[in-house]
Amino acid sequence: MLVVDARGRITYPSKKLWKGQVLRYGSRGTYVKQLQEMLNKAGFNAGKVDGIFGKNTRNALIRFQRAKGIAVDGVAGKQTYNTLINQLSAQAKKKAQKSTSSNQWTGQTLRIGSRGQAVKDLQSKLSKLGYNVGAIDGIYGKQTAAAVKSFQRTYGLSQDGIAGKNTYSAMNQALQRRNTYNKTTVIENRYKALENKVHNKNSTWNEVSKSLKDIAKMGYDFIIGDDIKTLIDPKANTVDKVIAGLSFLPPGKVIKGALKLVKAGSKVTVKLNKELTVIDGIRKTSKYEDVTGPRSRVTNIETGLKKNEFERNLINDGWKRSIAGGGKVTIFEKDGARYVLRDNAKSTGGPTADFYPPGSKKFTMKIRLKK
Repeated sequence: MLVVDARGRITYPSKKLWKGQVLRYGSRGTYVKQLQEMLNKAGFNAGKVDGIFGKNTRNALIRFQRAKGIAVDGVAGKQTYNTLINQLSAQAKKKAQKSTSSNQWTGQTLRIGSRGQAVKDLQSKLSKLGYNVGAIDGIYGKQTAAAVKSFQRTYGLSQDGIAGKNTYSAMNQALQRRNTYNKTTVIENRYKALENKVHNKNSTWNEVSKSLKDIAKMGYDFIIGDDIKTLIDPKANTVDKVIAGLSFLPPGKVIKGALKLVKAGSKVTVKLNKELTVIDGIRKTSKYEDVTGPRSRVTNIETGLKKNEFERNLINDGWKRSIAGGGKVTIFEKDGARYVLRDNAKSTGGPTADFYPPGSKKFTMKIRLKK
């Protein structure tokens, strides 16, 4: 009997195997027998396996060639051989998969003495839920029975050590809850780590803004606290606007926990500690107020600092000073960001400091200073 396995390997009583040698009407012998067996197994009736290439064999061969879209000539050569092997190996693979599937545990009764894939499935489920079954070997022994009893006791089932439909259903539900719990725990732990980074007094603005973006990617919705709306943008309602609005902070600026997150379900409120200075040049004792007009394209901040005090604070914070515009403009630079100070700005009639974020050619904030 000829057998073709899922890998296309042939087993046949005779050592003389047909490997595509040309066979046609009138051919006889072992090769023809193998062709006839292959056609029959493929579902194309070649009649009796007698080793004689007659009308039945030729008709079966033509039907096969037509069905597979290869040359329809009634002659069996290399192309026909390869196509037959592919067909029979595919059938063998499908049969093996079906056999494996039918052996899986789907609630059929298992007890001491049961063996096979279904027992392995049961043991694997118990192990995932934390019950000791010993080796996952497919043998339902005393240890597996004890684990089943322990599971049944925990979930209020009859403690008989026999795994049936009720045990199967309860086990699947337990595994589903465990998977949901694990996923939720991972998300919560990830959020907590990012929240700690935002609250850490040693975190830089670059680290804080990245953490906020990562939290947003996890699917949390942001609510912007009124304190930030007042300081930055009355219309702010997303974390992107907060990050853009606070872009005057250099990436390496340590913000000392100025931002606070308060999470409730999937909502995260972002709050700002007003007592903490967030603008280089303005000290904790300085008062600042958002005076942005309805038509203004940039944020306007008014402070009680004089221009020379603001300059001194910037120098103390490591900003490099230079003069431009014939001595009428003072420029401070640090980490790619710039402050451009003027004594008499046209827009305010007094001294101002325009802030340019790193790499930007446009300023995003105007600070109004005292003379």
